[in-house]
Amino acid sequence: MKFYSNKRLFFLMFVCWLSVITASGQQQFIVLQNGRVLLRFKMGSYVRCVMNDHSLREGKIVEMLPFTLITTNDTIPIQNIKKIDLRHHRDELPKSVLRNLLGFGSMATGFGYVAVDQINSWSGKNASGLDQSDARALIIGAAGGLIVLIKPRYIKSFKVSLRVIDYHSPFFKGDQ
Repeated sequence: MKFYSNKRLFFLMFVCWLSVITASGQQQFIVLQNGRVLLRFKMGSYVRCVMNDHSLREGKIVEMLPFTLITTNDTIPIQNIKKIDLRHHRDELPKSVLRNLLGFGSMATGFGYVAVDQINSWSGKNASGLDQSDARALIIGAAGGLIVLIKPRYIKSFKVSLRVIDYHSPFFKGDQ
């Protein structure tokens, strides 16, 4: 009878140990700005960053420790990260409909103004053609739209908070 209870106890301890191991594996590396998660990296995610000494480190995340990311290529101390590359994570960034609408609208207005002026000059209603004020309107509209639409290549770490979180954190997001 004693052997049977030891087996049960061992099995129960093994199940508890297994649940602790799987729960501790649920970690995420997040980039926070003003209490909002900008980027979320999970195990196996590709991360590329520039360090304070201007060296480039990259790789797939293998393990996350509280102050360190261990990747397939290197170990990255989180406090030494200067910039994080965004090129592989554009779809994860928050989208601003107003920003896109303003950018495309400004570009279309700049080009549209010059197009209408050229149509008027070809039809004979306006003999001026493309003058300096029209060119200035085109440049201002197109440049303003491009400035609004250009997305940054890196997030600078001094503007955001970099954290490794687990499933206890309010910022944790499980698989959907």
